[in-house]
Amino acid sequence: MKHKIIVVGDIKYNVISDPLPADINIRRDGEYITKIENKIGGQGAIFSIVTSKLGAKTIFYGKLGKDKLGIELKKIMKKNKVGCKIELCDKTKTGGTICISWKNGERYFITDNSNNETLNTSDINTDEICNAHHFARRGIWFSPNMLKYGNLKLLKFAKKKKIETSIDIGWDPYWNTLEQEKIEKRKECVRKLFYETDILFCNDKEIKKIMNENLNDSINLLQNYNIKLIVMHMGKKGSMIISEQEEYKIPAPKIKTRINLTGSGDVYDAMFIISRLNGKSILESAEMASECAGKHIENITQLFSLQI
Repeated sequence: MKHKIIVVGDIKYNVISDPLPADINIRRDGEYITKIENKIGGQGAIFSIVTSKLGAKTIFYGKLGKDKLGIELKKIMKKNKVGCKIELCDKTKTGGTICISWKNGERYFITDNSNNETLNTSDINTDEICNAHHFARRGIWFSPNMLKYGNLKLLKFAKKKKIETSIDIGWDPYWNTLEQEKIEKRKECVRKLFYETDILFCNDKEIKKIMNENLNDSINLLQNYNIKLIVMHMGKKGSMIISEQEEYKIPAPKIKTRINLTGSGDVYDAMFIISRLNGKSILESAEMASECAGKHIENITQLFSLQI
């Protein structure tokens, strides 16, 4: 049986560098020679491709510019057997991200979210959600209309239909640039989503940032939202799953060479959801997800075709 997953999310074009030595400081004038690849990106797009490759019937809702790049990205989604409900819009252009990573695991992103900013609830056929096994909202920060109203509306609809829901917190690109009052309003919009969320994906930095507390206090505060599972990526420390009854700590996989740092969290999340839908326990699902993400980082297995 193929499980049906509905994803509403972001999609874009990525320019990704091979990991740089830790002592390379890009804020200084200079140049460094390394490999650069062009790939499809976006939390929603990568998650959709991986769940599809792992056997799900995945349907993705997103927005792209009606340009050569948008047309090419939509073709890649179809090539990976994702059900594409992507509008090619002539009122926007297809955006992208420059992804710079270092061998110590640090990363920096420079992003143009033009197409993702135009996503709205009117772009989604909610009837598709009614018979799904899972509803995932990824890339929650980028569309002003979705952030203010749409995200909550869709999650409430899915919960009312008794569909399992998940969100990925991700990093708000405005956390470092807006006035504090506006940042807090954006955070509150996302915290409201927690009441309608069964599975919350995040990393340790994101959860501290959105809850404005240290890690332990942030986790304690999240207990008030009745989230069934908090799935936290913790880099070299592995991952941690917090359920209503138990806490699970999964060590990071042993990685010899870090090649694909971008997208590893989306790969983990996709494998975790698929494993759970296939009846695996929380611990089994987390262990499989961690192993899968490790293989992605080392480029041992090509789970999906991201190349443009």
